[in-house]
Amino acid sequence: MKKATLVLFLCMLVVFQLAVPVFAGGGAAAGPVISESTSGALPGTQEISEPLPAGTALEDLTAANAVTEEAEAPVSSLIIEEPPALQQGTIAPLAAGEQDISSAKTFFYELNKARIANKVPPLEWAATLHTGAQVRAQEYHTLPKTAIRPNGTPWHTVLPGQSITGHVVGASAYNNPTATIAEWLQQKSIQLILLDPNVSSIGVGCYAINGSWYWALITSMATPNATAAGFVSRMYTVALGRPAEQPGHLYWLQTLLTGTATGADVASRFFFSEEFAGRKLSNAAFLETLYTTYMNRASDPAGQAYWTQRLDNGVGRPGIVAQFTKSTEFVTLCLNSGIEAGEVTNLDPRDQYPELTMFVHRMYLQCLVRNGNQDVSGLNYWCAQLLGGTSVPNIAYGFVFSNEMNSRNLSDAEFLKVMYRAFMGREADAAGLAHWQAVLNSGASRTNVFNSFVYSTEFRTIASKFGLAF
Repeated sequence: MKKATLVLFLCMLVVFQLAVPVFAGGGAAAGPVISESTSGALPGTQEISEPLPAGTALEDLTAANAVTEEAEAPVSSLIIEEPPALQQGTIAPLAAGEQDISSAKTFFYELNKARIANKVPPLEWAATLHTGAQVRAQEYHTLPKTAIRPNGTPWHTVLPGQSITGHVVGASAYNNPTATIAEWLQQKSIQLILLDPNVSSIGVGCYAINGSWYWALITSMATPNATAAGFVSRMYTVALGRPAEQPGHLYWLQTLLTGTATGADVASRFFFSEEFAGRKLSNAAFLETLYTTYMNRASDPAGQAYWTQRLDNGVGRPGIVAQFTKSTEFVTLCLNSGIEAGEVTNLDPRDQYPELTMFVHRMYLQCLVRNGNQDVSGLNYWCAQLLGGTSVPNIAYGFVFSNEMNSRNLSDAEFLKVMYRAFMGREADAAGLAHWQAVLNSGASRTNVFNSFVYSTEFRTIASKFGLAF
């Protein structure tokens, strides 16, 4: 039988402002095409615990867990017997438009032989992944696009809610799994997926029609949250809402394994990326994503309210991310993944101390009657002044006697109402308002009145709630 030429198409994708190659596909039945592969270990970077000795035969493992088509559990077991089709040396021809399950299982068997020969643990056959791979194989015949399904959705939506880490689709003019695997192993990008020691289970689909065979593989990891590779996959699937592309996954994994970056560094790069910003999440959705990514749980109502208050009062999202990296849950996640947790650094002044920022934001609201979130540069300026040692009364003076405040042309009565709101935390009472009006009428300046309010016990109490004292 004439051997088909396998074709690999390469394109480029910018990931977090880094030019990281992503393999995408096109074309029809010329050869296998790699797509959206998201598994993750660099060959040679991690030791495989208790590797199988070279030359171990599949029959020497265990025959107790052969796969059956009726299996529905997502975690199935190894096929370790040689499939009947392979023993006979032939594969029965199929009618046009059928799922070639025999070839799919033979592919799985041959792949495990190749993995053992390369001292990589064999894979488990996962019935759920097999079902998704069957769909993708048939869809690739309908629409030979590697990353998009015929209905226009991303390929990984074929198995919503599943922990998918890799994907390969391709077409060939023959149904010889052994030859297909041998050809794929010659291509470095596909070899990284097929021999990835972090991948633990696989589903294979083979769709036969009109003398062509369309292949699809979908892989998954055993413990996606307990390895460095799983940590990176988590950033893609939870933070970005999509599976990782193989080159990008390998890049971030390498930075963690070599100590170039900490867990906080990598996670923050995902949350500060243009791609994440492009999701345009509401504050509530942003916080829910943070909880799921950093704490591995859903948010609680009190937590949502606490962080929402900070976002609504001047603190930027990077400042919230920085706080989550200090959580016990995130530190534990990093420790379990075998990486250093670290902290987020190089934050803007407004994102360094949330309480301090909320104090400045309050001055915007009470003195300038506008939302400080709309003046990020101003927030950063005043927060930097406080961080640099400027006293609270001097910050308050800067707001009360700013050009913007002066441009409001407030009457004495309106000026006094601002003093009450900003420094007493309440509306003016009639007696108090009359008293201070009389003080101004007697010739005292607004600066004199300001000093009385800014050094009041009430304002010191307000400032203390933001961790500030004077």
